[in-house]
Amino acid sequence: MKVATDVTEAINATRDILQKMVISLDSLSERVDQIESEIERIKDAQNELFGGLALTERVEKFKEDYLGLELKPSTAEEIDWDNMKAYCNGCTKMVNIIEPTLNLKDKHVIVRAKCKTCGTSVFRNLS
Repeated sequence: MKVATDVTEAINATRDILQKMVISLDSLSERVDQIESEIERIKDAQNELFGGLALTERVEKFKEDYLGLELKPSTAEEIDWDNMKAYCNGCTKMVNIIEPTLNLKDKHVIVRAKCKTCGTSVFRNLS
């Protein structure tokens, strides 16, 4: 009789463990489904971006080939960032800059950066 009780307890313990595992696997499968749908959404967005890029390249090629227009590089591509200088109020002189960002404000191209020497914020109007 003792053996039968031990076997029953072992079966019940095993059943509890299996129920917990099933619950855990169900929650994991839901998460896998969520991740799968997110990956599909990302793939769709990526395909849209590639399509837009291909269209832009075709338009540029058409402008060059049929309209005879030369495409000029953007202002950001023309700038030599390594040798860019701006006036620093902390150092009271023209200094090299680090971490530049380009902003367009009222048709003026403004560079915001940090002074390489003291780290103070500096600005320079390029237009």
